[in-house]
Amino acid sequence: MNNVKNMLTAIYSPSKIEKISIDRGALINENLKWELQFDKKIKEKKIYKQLIQEENEYFGLVNDIFNHTGFKDFFLKSGGNVSLQEIQSNFNPPLAEKIKTLGRKSYIFHKQFDVIGDIFFDRSLNYNYFIILDGKKLEFSVSPMSLSYPEKFGDCLCWWNWASDNRYFVASFYQYLIDDVKIGENTKLFKAWDERAGCYSSFELSFDEENYGFDRGNRVWHYLIQEGFAKVYTLRPDYACGQWLYHAKSDHTIDMCLFDKDAFERAVRDKSRAISLQKKIILLLNSDDERIDGKYYFLMDANEKPYVSFEPAKFGGHKKLKIYGKLDCPSANRYLRKGQYAKHRVFFASEEDAIGAGYRPCAVCMPEKYKKWKGGEQSND
Repeated sequence: MNNVKNMLTAIYSPSKIEKISIDRGALINENLKWELQFDKKIKEKKIYKQLIQEENEYFGLVNDIFNHTGFKDFFLKSGGNVSLQEIQSNFNPPLAEKIKTLGRKSYIFHKQFDVIGDIFFDRSLNYNYFIILDGKKLEFSVSPMSLSYPEKFGDCLCWWNWASDNRYFVASFYQYLIDDVKIGENTKLFKAWDERAGCYSSFELSFDEENYGFDRGNRVWHYLIQEGFAKVYTLRPDYACGQWLYHAKSDHTIDMCLFDKDAFERAVRDKSRAISLQKKIILLLNSDDERIDGKYYFLMDANEKPYVSFEPAKFGGHKKLKIYGKLDCPSANRYLRKGQYAKHRVFFASEEDAIGAGYRPCAVCMPEKYKKWKGGEQSND
Protein backbone atom coordinates (compact mmCIF):
# COMPACT_ATOMS: atom_id res chain seq x y z
CA MET A 1 0.00 0.00 0.00
CA ASN A 2 1.43 3.36 -0.98
CA ASN A 3 0.93 5.43 2.15
CA VAL A 4 1.00 9.20 2.05
CA LYS A 5 4.27 10.28 3.60
CA ASN A 6 4.06 12.40 6.73
CA MET A 7 7.34 14.30 6.42
CA LEU A 8 8.99 15.88 9.45
CA THR A 9 12.28 17.76 9.71
CA ALA A 10 14.71 16.41 12.30
CA ILE A 11 16.77 19.28 13.71
CA TYR A 12 20.43 18.53 14.41
CA SER A 13 21.70 19.61 17.85
CA PRO A 14 25.50 19.28 17.86
CA SER A 15 27.09 18.91 21.26
CA LYS A 16 30.70 19.71 22.02
CA ILE A 17 32.84 16.75 23.09
CA GLU A 18 35.71 17.08 25.56
CA LYS A 19 38.20 14.50 24.32
CA ILE A 20 38.97 11.94 21.64
CA SER A 21 38.38 8.46 23.07
CA ILE A 22 39.77 5.54 21.10
CA ASP A 23 38.49 2.17 22.30
CA ARG A 24 40.44 -0.67 20.69
CA GLY A 25 38.36 -3.40 22.34
CA ALA A 26 35.07 -2.06 21.03
CA LEU A 27 36.24 -2.34 17.42
CA ILE A 28 36.49 -6.12 17.20
CA ASN A 29 33.42 -7.83 15.80
CA GLU A 30 31.69 -10.49 17.92
CA ASN A 31 32.91 -13.57 16.02
CA LEU A 32 36.52 -12.46 16.16
CA LYS A 33 36.15 -11.41 19.80
CA TRP A 34 34.91 -14.93 20.63
CA GLU A 35 37.86 -16.55 18.85
CA LEU A 36 40.37 -14.31 20.61
CA GLN A 37 38.87 -15.12 23.99
CA PHE A 38 38.36 -18.87 23.73
CA ASP A 39 40.78 -20.21 21.11
CA LYS A 40 44.11 -20.83 22.84
CA LYS A 41 45.92 -21.29 19.52
CA ILE A 42 44.51 -18.13 17.91
CA LYS A 43 47.95 -16.49 17.69
CA GLU A 44 49.07 -19.17 15.29
CA LYS A 45 46.20 -18.50 12.92
CA LYS A 46 46.08 -16.33 9.84
CA ILE A 47 43.13 -14.35 11.17
CA TYR A 48 45.14 -13.17 14.19
CA LYS A 49 48.04 -12.01 12.02
CA GLN A 50 45.57 -10.21 9.78
CA LEU A 51 44.04 -8.50 12.81
CA ILE A 52 47.42 -7.22 14.04
CA GLN A 53 48.36 -5.98 10.58
CA GLU A 54 45.04 -4.20 10.04
CA GLU A 55 45.02 -2.70 13.54
CA ASN A 56 48.48 -1.23 12.98
CA GLU A 57 47.39 0.24 9.66
CA TYR A 58 44.09 1.61 10.98
CA PHE A 59 45.44 3.15 14.18
CA GLY A 60 48.42 4.52 12.29
CA LEU A 61 46.03 6.41 10.03
CA VAL A 62 43.88 7.56 12.97
CA ASN A 63 46.91 8.83 14.89
CA ASP A 64 48.27 10.67 11.83
CA ILE A 65 44.89 12.34 11.34
CA PHE A 66 44.45 13.52 14.93
CA ASN A 67 48.10 14.54 15.29
CA HIS A 68 47.70 16.93 12.37
CA THR A 69 48.12 20.47 13.68
CA GLY A 70 44.80 21.89 14.85
CA PHE A 71 42.63 19.03 13.65
CA LYS A 72 41.90 17.46 17.05
CA ASP A 73 40.48 20.74 18.41
CA PHE A 74 38.57 21.27 15.17
CA PHE A 75 37.02 17.79 15.45
CA LEU A 76 36.14 18.25 19.14
CA LYS A 77 34.38 21.58 18.51
CA SER A 78 32.41 20.05 15.65
CA GLY A 79 30.98 17.43 18.01
CA GLY A 80 32.80 14.54 16.36
CA ASN A 81 31.34 15.07 12.89
CA VAL A 82 32.91 17.07 10.03
CA SER A 83 32.47 17.09 6.26
CA LEU A 84 35.32 16.51 3.84
CA GLN A 85 34.52 19.89 2.34
CA GLU A 86 35.12 21.54 5.73
CA ILE A 87 38.39 19.62 6.10
CA GLN A 88 39.60 20.66 2.63
CA SER A 89 38.68 24.30 3.35
CA ASN A 90 40.46 24.44 6.71
CA PHE A 91 43.41 22.06 6.24
CA ASN A 92 45.86 20.92 3.58
CA PRO A 93 45.11 18.28 0.88
CA PRO A 94 47.27 15.50 2.45
CA LEU A 95 45.02 15.42 5.55
CA ALA A 96 41.88 15.17 3.45
CA GLU A 97 43.48 12.37 1.44
CA LYS A 98 44.38 10.40 4.59
CA ILE A 99 40.77 10.65 5.79
CA LYS A 100 39.49 9.52 2.38
CA THR A 101 41.92 6.57 2.51
CA LEU A 102 40.58 5.58 5.94
CA GLY A 103 37.04 5.70 4.56
CA ARG A 104 37.91 3.50 1.57
CA LYS A 105 39.64 0.82 3.64
CA SER A 106 37.71 -2.19 4.94
CA TYR A 107 38.86 -4.17 7.96
CA ILE A 108 37.88 -7.34 9.80
CA PHE A 109 36.85 -5.15 12.74
CA HIS A 110 34.44 -2.25 13.08
CA LYS A 111 35.93 1.18 12.47
CA GLN A 112 35.26 3.72 15.21
CA PHE A 113 36.32 6.64 13.02
CA ASP A 114 34.92 6.31 9.54
CA VAL A 115 33.76 8.15 6.44
CA ILE A 116 30.30 7.78 5.02
CA GLY A 117 29.14 9.95 2.17
CA ASP A 118 30.98 13.24 2.69
CA ILE A 119 31.23 12.95 6.47
CA PHE A 120 34.13 11.93 8.73
CA PHE A 121 32.73 10.98 12.15
CA ASP A 122 33.13 9.02 15.37
CA ARG A 123 30.76 6.06 15.13
CA SER A 124 30.83 5.42 18.90
CA LEU A 125 29.06 8.70 19.73
CA ASN A 126 25.37 9.58 19.99
CA TYR A 127 24.28 12.49 17.76
CA ASN A 128 21.32 14.49 19.00
CA TYR A 129 18.22 15.53 17.04
CA PHE A 130 14.71 16.67 17.83
CA ILE A 131 11.37 16.97 16.03
CA ILE A 132 8.29 19.07 16.73
CA LEU A 133 5.03 17.15 16.41
CA ASP A 134 1.63 18.56 17.43
CA GLY A 135 3.41 21.35 19.26
CA LYS A 136 5.45 18.90 21.36
CA LYS A 137 9.19 18.33 21.22
CA LEU A 138 10.62 14.84 20.88
CA GLU A 139 14.38 14.52 21.39
CA PHE A 140 16.34 11.48 20.28
CA SER A 141 19.89 10.39 19.55
CA VAL A 142 21.03 8.64 16.41
CA SER A 143 23.35 6.09 17.88
CA PRO A 144 24.94 2.66 17.51
CA MET A 145 22.27 1.29 19.89
CA SER A 146 18.60 1.52 18.93
CA LEU A 147 17.79 1.64 22.66
CA SER A 148 18.78 5.32 22.55
CA TYR A 149 15.61 6.05 20.60
CA PRO A 150 12.47 7.04 22.56
CA GLU A 151 10.02 4.20 23.11
CA LYS A 152 7.01 6.42 23.85
CA PHE A 153 5.63 9.76 22.70
CA GLY A 154 2.58 10.96 24.59
CA ASP A 155 0.17 8.04 24.95
CA CYS A 156 1.60 6.22 21.92
CA LEU A 157 4.35 3.67 21.56
CA CYS A 158 7.21 4.98 19.45
CA TRP A 159 8.83 2.55 16.98
CA TRP A 160 11.72 3.16 14.57
CA ASN A 161 12.67 1.78 11.19
CA TRP A 162 15.94 2.16 9.27
CA ALA A 163 15.35 -0.41 6.53
CA SER A 164 14.06 0.27 3.02
CA ASP A 165 11.06 -1.95 3.85
CA ASN A 166 9.04 -2.10 7.09
CA ARG A 167 10.83 -5.02 8.73
CA TYR A 168 11.71 -3.22 11.97
CA PHE A 169 8.13 -1.97 12.33
CA VAL A 170 6.78 -5.48 11.73
CA ALA A 171 9.24 -6.90 14.25
CA SER A 172 8.30 -4.22 16.82
CA PHE A 173 4.60 -4.96 16.39
CA TYR A 174 5.13 -8.71 16.79
CA GLN A 175 7.23 -8.18 19.93
CA TYR A 176 4.49 -5.89 21.27
CA LEU A 177 1.93 -8.68 20.75
CA ILE A 178 4.15 -11.04 22.74
CA ASP A 179 5.21 -8.68 25.56
CA ASP A 180 2.23 -6.35 26.02
CA VAL A 181 -0.86 -8.03 24.58
CA LYS A 182 0.62 -11.31 25.78
CA ILE A 183 -0.65 -13.56 23.03
CA GLY A 184 0.31 -17.00 24.29
CA GLU A 185 1.44 -20.03 22.33
CA ASN A 186 -2.01 -21.61 22.63
CA THR A 187 -3.84 -18.72 20.95
CA LYS A 188 -4.96 -18.71 17.33
CA LEU A 189 -3.24 -15.39 16.68
CA PHE A 190 0.14 -16.62 17.92
CA LYS A 191 -0.15 -19.86 15.94
CA ALA A 192 -1.15 -18.05 12.75
CA TRP A 193 1.77 -15.63 13.07
CA ASP A 194 4.25 -18.34 13.96
CA GLU A 195 3.14 -20.68 11.16
CA ARG A 196 2.58 -18.12 8.39
CA ALA A 197 4.87 -15.19 9.14
CA GLY A 198 7.67 -16.88 11.01
CA CYS A 199 9.41 -15.91 14.23
CA TYR A 200 10.33 -12.41 15.30
CA SER A 201 14.04 -12.77 14.59
CA SER A 202 13.43 -13.64 10.93
CA PHE A 203 12.45 -10.05 10.18
CA GLU A 204 15.86 -8.73 11.10
CA LEU A 205 17.80 -11.60 9.58
CA SER A 206 17.76 -12.96 6.05
CA PHE A 207 14.64 -14.05 4.15
CA ASP A 208 14.11 -16.61 1.46
CA GLU A 209 13.96 -15.38 -2.13
CA GLU A 210 10.19 -14.90 -2.00
CA ASN A 211 10.29 -12.99 1.29
CA TYR A 212 7.50 -15.30 2.38
CA GLY A 213 7.30 -14.62 6.11
CA PHE A 214 7.90 -10.90 6.01
CA ASP A 215 5.32 -10.29 3.27
CA ARG A 216 2.59 -11.79 5.43
CA GLY A 217 3.61 -9.75 8.46
CA ASN A 218 3.80 -6.70 6.22
CA ARG A 219 0.14 -7.15 5.22
CA VAL A 220 -0.80 -6.84 8.88
CA TRP A 221 1.37 -3.74 9.21
CA HIS A 222 -0.33 -2.04 6.26
CA TYR A 223 -3.71 -2.87 7.77
CA LEU A 224 -2.73 -1.26 11.11
CA ILE A 225 -1.95 1.92 9.19
CA GLN A 226 -5.16 1.63 7.14
CA GLU A 227 -7.24 1.41 10.32
CA GLY A 228 -5.43 4.28 12.04
CA PHE A 229 -3.74 2.27 14.80
CA ALA A 230 -0.30 3.19 13.43
CA LYS A 231 0.84 6.47 11.92
CA VAL A 232 4.23 6.64 10.22
CA TYR A 233 6.36 9.76 9.93
CA THR A 234 9.39 10.04 7.68
CA LEU A 235 12.14 12.09 9.29
CA ARG A 236 14.50 14.02 7.04
CA PRO A 237 17.41 15.78 8.77
CA ASP A 238 18.23 19.43 8.31
CA TYR A 239 21.84 18.24 8.57
CA ALA A 240 22.77 14.58 8.06
CA CYS A 241 25.61 13.69 10.41
CA GLY A 242 27.67 10.56 9.74
CA GLN A 243 25.77 8.44 12.26
CA TRP A 244 22.47 9.46 10.63
CA LEU A 245 23.76 8.50 7.18
CA TYR A 246 25.08 5.20 8.56
CA HIS A 247 21.68 4.19 9.97
CA ALA A 248 19.33 5.87 7.52
CA LYS A 249 17.71 4.50 4.38
CA SER A 250 19.23 5.17 0.98
CA ASP A 251 17.23 8.41 0.66
CA HIS A 252 18.78 9.60 3.97
CA THR A 253 15.50 9.32 5.91
CA ILE A 254 14.51 7.43 9.05
CA ASP A 255 10.93 6.30 9.73
CA MET A 256 9.17 6.71 13.05
CA CYS A 257 5.81 5.19 13.93
CA LEU A 258 3.40 6.26 16.65
CA PHE A 259 1.28 3.26 17.62
CA ASP A 260 -2.00 3.85 19.48
CA LYS A 261 -1.78 0.91 21.84
CA ASP A 262 -4.88 1.86 23.85
CA ALA A 263 -7.10 1.90 20.77
CA PHE A 264 -5.57 -1.33 19.50
CA GLU A 265 -5.97 -3.17 22.80
CA ARG A 266 -9.61 -2.10 23.08
CA ALA A 267 -10.25 -3.37 19.55
CA VAL A 268 -8.31 -6.62 19.86
CA ARG A 269 -10.28 -7.58 22.97
CA ASP A 270 -13.67 -6.58 21.53
CA LYS A 271 -15.25 -9.91 20.61
CA SER A 272 -18.70 -8.42 19.94
CA ARG A 273 -17.79 -7.28 16.40
CA ALA A 274 -19.02 -9.46 13.54
CA ILE A 275 -15.41 -9.95 12.44
CA SER A 276 -13.04 -9.22 15.31
CA LEU A 277 -9.69 -7.49 14.88
CA GLN A 278 -7.85 -10.65 15.92
CA LYS A 279 -9.71 -12.64 13.28
CA LYS A 280 -8.89 -10.01 10.64
CA ILE A 281 -5.19 -10.22 11.46
CA ILE A 282 -5.34 -14.03 11.27
CA LEU A 283 -7.09 -13.78 7.89
CA LEU A 284 -4.35 -11.49 6.58
CA LEU A 285 -1.65 -13.89 7.75
CA ASN A 286 -3.42 -16.84 6.13
CA SER A 287 -4.41 -15.17 2.87
CA ASP A 288 -2.75 -16.76 -0.16
CA ASP A 289 -3.24 -13.67 -2.31
CA GLU A 290 0.27 -12.58 -3.21
CA ARG A 291 -0.56 -8.89 -3.39
CA ILE A 292 0.73 -6.64 -0.64
CA ASP A 293 -0.24 -3.20 -1.92
CA GLY A 294 -3.81 -1.97 -1.82
CA LYS A 295 -6.55 -1.54 0.73
CA TYR A 296 -7.83 -4.57 2.57
CA TYR A 297 -11.53 -5.42 2.99
CA PHE A 298 -13.03 -8.23 5.02
CA LEU A 299 -16.10 -9.76 3.37
CA MET A 300 -18.34 -12.79 3.97
CA ASP A 301 -18.77 -15.52 1.37
CA ALA A 302 -21.88 -17.61 0.63
CA ASN A 303 -20.95 -19.97 3.46
CA GLU A 304 -20.76 -17.04 5.89
CA LYS A 305 -16.99 -17.42 6.14
CA PRO A 306 -14.87 -14.23 6.29
CA TYR A 307 -12.14 -13.63 3.72
CA VAL A 308 -9.72 -10.90 2.63
CA SER A 309 -10.64 -8.91 -0.47
CA PHE A 310 -8.83 -6.21 -2.40
CA GLU A 311 -12.17 -5.04 -3.81
CA PRO A 312 -14.69 -3.15 -1.65
CA ALA A 313 -18.06 -4.61 -0.71
CA LYS A 314 -21.21 -3.89 -2.70
CA PHE A 315 -23.66 -4.82 0.04
CA GLY A 316 -23.75 -4.58 3.81
CA GLY A 317 -25.48 -6.87 6.25
CA HIS A 318 -26.61 -7.31 9.84
CA LYS A 319 -25.23 -10.61 11.12
CA LYS A 320 -27.73 -10.99 13.96
CA LEU A 321 -30.88 -10.07 12.01
CA LYS A 322 -29.72 -11.78 8.79
CA ILE A 323 -30.59 -8.75 6.64
CA TYR A 324 -28.56 -7.41 3.71
CA GLY A 325 -28.92 -4.16 1.82
CA LYS A 326 -27.23 -1.37 -0.10
CA LEU A 327 -24.27 0.46 1.42
CA ASP A 328 -26.17 3.76 1.31
CA CYS A 329 -29.25 2.32 3.02
CA PRO A 330 -30.77 5.21 5.07
CA SER A 331 -32.03 2.86 7.78
CA ALA A 332 -28.68 1.11 8.28
CA ASN A 333 -26.74 4.38 8.19
CA ARG A 334 -29.06 5.93 10.75
CA TYR A 335 -28.35 3.11 13.18
CA LEU A 336 -24.64 3.20 12.37
CA ARG A 337 -24.53 6.88 13.31
CA LYS A 338 -26.05 5.92 16.66
CA GLY A 339 -23.44 3.22 17.13
CA GLN A 340 -26.10 0.50 17.37
CA TYR A 341 -25.24 -1.48 14.25
CA ALA A 342 -21.46 -1.57 13.86
CA LYS A 343 -20.75 -4.62 16.03
CA HIS A 344 -23.06 -6.74 13.85
CA ARG A 345 -21.94 -5.27 10.53
CA VAL A 346 -20.75 -7.61 7.75
CA PHE A 347 -20.14 -7.06 4.04
CA PHE A 348 -20.71 -9.00 0.84
CA ALA A 349 -19.26 -8.81 -2.66
CA SER A 350 -22.59 -9.81 -4.24
CA GLU A 351 -26.24 -10.51 -3.54
CA GLU A 352 -25.59 -14.16 -4.35
CA ASP A 353 -23.15 -14.38 -1.44
CA ALA A 354 -25.58 -12.64 0.92
CA ILE A 355 -28.50 -14.89 -0.09
CA GLY A 356 -26.31 -18.01 0.05
CA ALA A 357 -25.31 -17.05 3.61
CA GLY A 358 -29.01 -16.94 4.54
CA TYR A 359 -29.62 -13.18 4.50
CA ARG A 360 -32.82 -11.59 3.19
CA PRO A 361 -33.21 -8.20 1.41
CA CYS A 362 -33.72 -4.98 3.37
CA ALA A 363 -37.30 -3.67 3.23
CA VAL A 364 -36.11 -0.02 3.26
CA CYS A 365 -33.44 0.16 0.53
CA MET A 366 -34.51 -2.87 -1.52
CA PRO A 367 -38.33 -2.81 -1.27
CA GLU A 368 -39.07 -4.69 -4.52
CA LYS A 369 -36.68 -7.52 -3.71
CA TYR A 370 -38.01 -7.58 -0.17
CA LYS A 371 -41.59 -7.96 -1.45
CA LYS A 372 -40.48 -10.77 -3.76
CA TRP A 373 -38.66 -12.46 -0.90
CA LYS A 374 -41.67 -11.95 1.39
CA GLY A 375 -44.00 -13.42 -1.19
CA GLY A 376 -41.76 -16.40 -1.70
CA GLU A 377 -41.54 -16.95 2.05
CA GLN A 378 -45.34 -16.89 2.42
CA SER A 379 -45.85 -19.23 -0.52
CA ASN A 380 -43.38 -21.67 1.01
CA ASP A 381 -45.42 -21.60 4.22
